[in-house]
Amino acid sequence: MQAAQLISTHLIPLRKGDSVAAALELMHAQGVSVLAVTDGKKLLGYAYAASLDGLPGKKTLEQLLEFPLYPVALRIKQHLYELVPVFGAARVGVLAVCDDEGNYAGMIDLRDLNEVISNTLTYKGVGSILELLLEPRDFAPSELMRMVEEHNARVVGMVVNETEDGTLQVSLKLNTTVLRNILATFERYGYRVVHTYLREDQADGDDAYRSLLKFLDV
Repeated sequence: MQAAQLISTHLIPLRKGDSVAAALELMHAQGVSVLAVTDGKKLLGYAYAASLDGLPGKKTLEQLLEFPLYPVALRIKQHLYELVPVFGAARVGVLAVCDDEGNYAGMIDLRDLNEVISNTLTYKGVGSILELLLEPRDFAPSELMRMVEEHNARVVGMVVNETEDGTLQVSLKLNTTVLRNILATFERYGYRVVHTYLREDQADGDDAYRSLLKFLDV
């Protein structure tokens, strides 16, 4: 999924000639605290409610704000995986999108992005999670998936983090909650599984746990 498919249909940008009062009113109406500021097709930068509060309401944005030469913007063909770290670094709830010519194309709301991610197979529905610790030289995704698939299960998501000592923390989301045989296979091949989550065959008789699994499967 690309940025073009995630552009919000309800967010309206500010114009450089908008007054502070109008900008704050538009932010409030759209339920955001930041909006892109444009000049025709050009992205100038962003206006933040926290920065505008207390400023003269009749003054315009171009009179009060200093816009950077190269404002932060997403590119229209960037993949979903590329968008997430940009939002993380920018620490804002809204980012503008520019087309291949650098023209303003719209905005992406972080809440919409999070909804899309939460509806992927990696997060949606029932499935157990395995957390392994591996040396970088031992990290072979195809091998991990093969061992899971030997037991008629599939890996539907993978998250890889590097620890302080350089080892890899690999989290696998599976499409099953029965892990006994899968864990035995990992152990047989010398893999270190440090945690399991949402494992059904470790919670026999736990009605609350089964209710949680049922809720996640809704």
